[in-house]
Amino acid sequence: MSDRDAFLAAIVGRPDDDLPRLIYADYLDERGESERAEFIRLQCAAARGDTVPPGRIAELEAQHRAKWLAPLGDGVYHAEFHRGFPQHLVMGAREFVRDADAIRSHTPLRGIALLGASRVLARLLAEPHLAGLTALHFTGGMLGDAGIERLAECPHLAGIRTLRLGLNEIGDAGASALALSPFLGQLRLLVLSQNAIGDAGAWDLARAPHLGHLTALDLSENEVSPMSLAMLQNSPWLENLAELHADNQRSSSRWRLIVGV
Repeated sequence: MSDRDAFLAAIVGRPDDDLPRLIYADYLDERGESERAEFIRLQCAAARGDTVPPGRIAELEAQHRAKWLAPLGDGVYHAEFHRGFPQHLVMGAREFVRDADAIRSHTPLRGIALLGASRVLARLLAEPHLAGLTALHFTGGMLGDAGIERLAECPHLAGIRTLRLGLNEIGDAGASALALSPFLGQLRLLVLSQNAIGDAGAWDLARAPHLGHLTALDLSENEVSPMSLAMLQNSPWLENLAELHADNQRSSSRWRLIVGV
């Protein structure tokens, strides 16, 4: 392992700690990569709430973004830098499966939106490519109930806090699989909009044994009745649910029901 690889491994292994990032910035300075070092230091400072030169972070990123993203392969459509490194990516699922080892070794990735995941879902879930992530977006992936059932059985989702599954042809079976998954215990936000979930799926979600930390649930543009929404509202299993997105329903004092979102 090279010195650079060792520094990156420390950053990936301690994603919440600024110290490995700042040590790496010193290493980059010694190698003449002063712009990258400055960018890391400035973004870390900004994340701490310190004052940084106006516009300098954006200027550095605009000048060097392509070069800094190059080690992640050619499949990245969008990236959000945080504390000096790409933290959230939007990319093709096929390319992510192909380049996952390089991506996960080069940046402390926390969230990813994957396009076309249905075509490589088995390969994606078979390897620990998603381990340690906190946000996962499959919006528009058309995974169907079968795909969602496979997703719900993946142990690598154990740290996920945000899961977006809008527009995925999910019915009651898929909703039930999510409700029963033992790997979604850390979930805070679950988006299931624009699917085909009915009362049976909603009732299973209301009785989900592992979703006690869930604070927001989006069921807009589904087929859930007011009675089932009331069941979700009063569920003792969803004791932390504070927001429910649905259509044409009234809000309650316990949680906010956001209409038509």
